[in-house]
Amino acid sequence: MVSVSNIATTGDAFFSNRNASLSTSYSQEWRQLFGGDDYYTSLRATAIEGHLRSSRFRSVCWKLFLDVLPEEQEQWASVTKRLREQYYHLKKQYIINPRHEANIPDVSLNNPLSQAEESPWNKYFVDEELKFTIRQDVMRTFPEIEFFQVCSLQTMMVNILFCYARKHPELAYKQGMHEILAPLIFVLHCDHQAYLHAKEQESLPEHIGFMLEPNALESDAFAMFCETMETIDPWYQTKELYPTKANVGIANVPLFGKSSDLKPSTVLVNKLNRMQDCLLKKVDCALYYHLQQMNIPPQIYGIRWVRVLFGREFPLQDLLVLWDAIFAINTNFDLIDYMFVSMLSFIRHKLLDSDYNECLLVLMRYPPVTDIFYLIQNALHYRDPKTYPAPQHYLGTLPGCIREPMATQPAQRTPGNTLDRVASLRQQIARRPKSLALSAGVKKASEKSAADVTSPPAESIRRPLQDRQISSSSGDTSPLNPFNALQPSARTARQASTSARTAQQSHVGASTKVRQMVDMSKPKVEDRGTDGWHRRHESTKAKRIF
Repeated sequence: MVSVSNIATTGDAFFSNRNASLSTSYSQEWRQLFGGDDYYTSLRATAIEGHLRSSRFRSVCWKLFLDVLPEEQEQWASVTKRLREQYYHLKKQYIINPRHEANIPDVSLNNPLSQAEESPWNKYFVDEELKFTIRQDVMRTFPEIEFFQVCSLQTMMVNILFCYARKHPELAYKQGMHEILAPLIFVLHCDHQAYLHAKEQESLPEHIGFMLEPNALESDAFAMFCETMETIDPWYQTKELYPTKANVGIANVPLFGKSSDLKPSTVLVNKLNRMQDCLLKKVDCALYYHLQQMNIPPQIYGIRWVRVLFGREFPLQDLLVLWDAIFAINTNFDLIDYMFVSMLSFIRHKLLDSDYNECLLVLMRYPPVTDIFYLIQNALHYRDPKTYPAPQHYLGTLPGCIREPMATQPAQRTPGNTLDRVASLRQQIARRPKSLALSAGVKKASEKSAADVTSPPAESIRRPLQDRQISSSSGDTSPLNPFNALQPSARTARQASTSARTAQQSHVGASTKVRQMVDMSKPKVEDRGTDGWHRRHESTKAKRIF
């Protein structure tokens, strides 16, 4: 078993933030969490509310939630001992060295060049290829955290994943399993370091020391990993499920359904389709239809989210708080479905204002979240709105939302909103270009000119006497026509009629051009080929001219 004594104690910074737990003694916190007859119910509520962030016994809580440990504390020691012994035997069975195999005296089998299936060397080389594949993924686990770059820790992770793959050959190892194992090891390591620190300051009961034995990190992590995979191993299955007449008949296919409903798919793809087609459509119909219009299926980004339990979307400390709630709800991890919808609802403003490429970029690179508990509360509300109220405010600005943070629930359609939309549409229609109403403009100009000619203004009728007085007083001897006062109005009428005729001519000219363009686009008809027909046509044309 790999020793963890040489692993760097990177949990010092982690423990410096545990003010709530350090305010009480180590033994007292144990009694607060696991004391009482109904401790399990209160422990689940504590995890769902996010109060395990500063706990020094998070790994023990996770073992309870994952059914690694039973609720009866009297059985903890025996169950833990049995699980550790099982892992020790698995390592001894699967991790072998052919050089130490002395029970095969046949040299034709026990040599590196043997290709027989019974040869230990053949199995050894196959196992080494599997270990090499696992190690490539393990070396890329949380590259920003120094804790996971220690060689001894990486060897431990390779051994755990290799033993799981050999124990479950139907599933073997799939990419992404290392990201499920890494947080489990980190939580166990932090609790072990907290135990070693508390052991120096106070005397602790023996059962606590046995449960948090630092040298048993690898076996405890293997047990927790196996129980976690019991729920999510169908999501790593790559075998396609073909629709049959029993589950997909003609009567079961919805009218105007998607073609993907009749194509083979996996368990995870069916789960993601149900999340988007049922849950998201119920919670946020506008966002659902926007993603449908963009033709973005949920498996493009959902496989990345769900397979690793959102491990790539949030920092490690926030991820642990999220896993507290996921594990505490039930062993089916059904909070993942509602967390999926909560994450989409959180970035709804950004998605609704984006095109196809921008939507994919946002979904594949999820924006930073200031308060992870806001998303958890929203997911809990979607799952059980009667028990968990919707979160009111977010500590920050929602992605794509410049205005003040708003409630998570989308605005309901009310009659007032519908009337406002109708009024805005009418204003847009009123502001349409004037060129679209040319005939209406010509009609208005004609009516204006007729009105000016038939009913001149009263001021123009009273002006002749005034003009006579002004001209006589100024010495003007030019003859004054009493109808000269009407000339401005007549001039205005002539200008209006001229503009109306010009507009009408331009309209007729535009129509003529359109007609000519249509005629030019038509295929030419060949001549009839009769000279008599041409002569009659020319004579008729000459008569019309004269």
